[in-house]
Amino acid sequence: SGAVVYAVDEPDFSVGTELDPCEISSPESLLALSDYVAGGGATYGVYYKVTAPIALESGFTPIGNAGNPFNGRFDGGFHAITLSVSADSYGGLFGYVGLSGVVENVVTEGSVTASTEHAGGIAAYNAGIIRNVFNSASVSANTRVGGIVGENIGLVESAVNYGGFTVSSYGGGIVGVN
Repeated sequence: SGAVVYAVDEPDFSVGTELDPCEISSPESLLALSDYVAGGGATYGVYYKVTAPIALESGFTPIGNAGNPFNGRFDGGFHAITLSVSADSYGGLFGYVGLSGVVENVVTEGSVTASTEHAGGIAAYNAGIIRNVFNSASVSANTRVGGIVGENIGLVESAVNYGGFTVSSYGGGIVGVN
């Protein structure tokens, strides 16, 4: 008798509209999105929607980096996303939100730690738009730490932070450096 193999349906991360979004419904699909973006996958103009609460285990790589930023639209649907992020730098649910990126309706809890710089409960670095977000995760790094965003050159609006933060320099309850 052979082993039973179950296929996990991963969404097509290259397509999604507001009326027919690319659905993120599990830790595995959020991890796969992070891998897709880190690998240079195109997110510009793609709409992503979280459809259920998600609890991430340690080892999660934040979505986007300076070389491959997140430039899509991410709607958290106000479902709780529990973080367990430990990174050298750029720690958060998102590592780097690009100029065309929109992150909205996101609720985070848990913990985010960057051993050097840039950490935020929602994003480590934001050049896009972050709105309607709520963080209760604890956030820590040596510099550029914010409850919502570590460093911001974009727009942050309607953001609430209840999470504590630990920083040596350049920190704030909402944004560390603006």
